[in-house]
Amino acid sequence: MAEFSGYKLGSLPVRYLGLPLLSGKLTIRACAPLIDRVTRRIASWKSKTLSYVGKFQLVMSVLYSLTQFWMSIFILPKAVIRSIEKLCSDFLWGLGDGARKKAVVAWARITYPKKEGGLGLRDMSSWNFACVTRHIWAILLKQGSLWVAWIWEYRIKRGSFWDVTTKPGSWLWLKLLKSRDKLRVWLSDDVEGVYWKGDHLEKFSIKKVWEEVRPKSRLVAWNALIWKGSYIPKNQFLVWLVVSDYIVIGDKIQGWGEAGSYGCVFCPCPLETRSHLFAECGVYRQAFAALFVNFTCQNHGNQWSGERAWASQQFQKRIEAALAGRMIWQALIAAVWRERCKVKYGGKLLDLEGLIRLVKSELIVVLAQLAELVASKVLNAF
Repeated sequence: MAEFSGYKLGSLPVRYLGLPLLSGKLTIRACAPLIDRVTRRIASWKSKTLSYVGKFQLVMSVLYSLTQFWMSIFILPKAVIRSIEKLCSDFLWGLGDGARKKAVVAWARITYPKKEGGLGLRDMSSWNFACVTRHIWAILLKQGSLWVAWIWEYRIKRGSFWDVTTKPGSWLWLKLLKSRDKLRVWLSDDVEGVYWKGDHLEKFSIKKVWEEVRPKSRLVAWNALIWKGSYIPKNQFLVWLVVSDYIVIGDKIQGWGEAGSYGCVFCPCPLETRSHLFAECGVYRQAFAALFVNFTCQNHGNQWSGERAWASQQFQKRIEAALAGRMIWQALIAAVWRERCKVKYGGKLLDLEGLIRLVKSELIVVLAQLAELVASKVLNAF
């Protein structure tokens, strides 16, 4: 046949629309093109000076989108998912290339929703499972592709997807059959359609499946304090690190037995702690008083637990004063931390007035940008 037609003989796997066509199990080797794409994209960014929040946006909007097409078709091997998550983590925290550092925050912690103390990235394993359940949804509806028609003709026949016995079939088909017990708790079907949790008013969706199968953590009380209506993402990210107690600070460094200076850079305190730096330190308290001089909410604790509780009570509302107070508080926390890190790495310390001017100048720039944006929206309305 090859000699007659002039076509060359080939063998599986081959690539079609960027995906491997396989006759057997999806292997790590078959997923190498996906890992290579993620690696090359990260390499193209390494020459740029990016903040944590800038890197996070690239991970969320670019790197995760590269995996979406694959995860909607295949159940990726766990080793592949771990490799991609490690690449994302190393890029976010500036690791790799022989750097002897640890990730500031475990990747599993980042993939919790913001209301549970994470950054809202989706956990890849549970999202991958949720994505491929659309194949089951298509099978139950008996529509969507020629593959679904073939499944009903040669695998299910006149039976039910829920009752068909495991028999020789493709690797993906066997994986889908194994997932039935988990999905049957939430999915049901009849002649009218596919329903969620037995409610005919609730339609099936990938997001609903993911909400059920994703890892969960307890809700945090400070979610709105960081993410609700603030306009400086880099400050939000730093405050998240501080509130979550992920910052590497003097008392932690001392506890690890590492050499260095453990004291506060702003005052003579011999041991720097989170509570000291963001509540007890005289420089912080004076800067706070100066920045909040026009606010009536001056009474707050002199320890971090009291400071955070006070801020949560004062600034979680959406009224203008609360929004402004939240922006100022976040800007002060971020400025103190950046100034601290600058001095630790050999920079010159700003005095109190300089620290206050730094916070105010940042807020003035942001507020001017917001005013310009609002003005442009008003003009566009006419």
